[in-house]
Amino acid sequence: MAVCLATCATDAFSFFEGGSYMQITSVEVGCVTAAGREKRVVTVRVKLGQPQESLRITVVVPEASDIPSARECGIARAKDFARQFASLDS
Repeated sequence: MAVCLATCATDAFSFFEGGSYMQITSVEVGCVTAAGREKRVVTVRVKLGQPQESLRITVVVPEASDIPSARECGIARAKDFARQFASLDS
């Protein structure tokens, strides 16, 4: 399995989701090749309300995406997964 990675320059930006403060601190766009097939992956790191709380979500995005499109799609998918996680019963 081969891995390539490019860290996108990102200004940390904040948003409120369901009354909770979150800040995206980094976005990495990369690709993983396994069994001869390449997949583009995006890793989004988010700082939550407390300094010691953070979240890292890695998602697969469409292969044909350029880096800006992959970044945008990855952030949207990561937000969706975070919402699903937040709604799980404990």
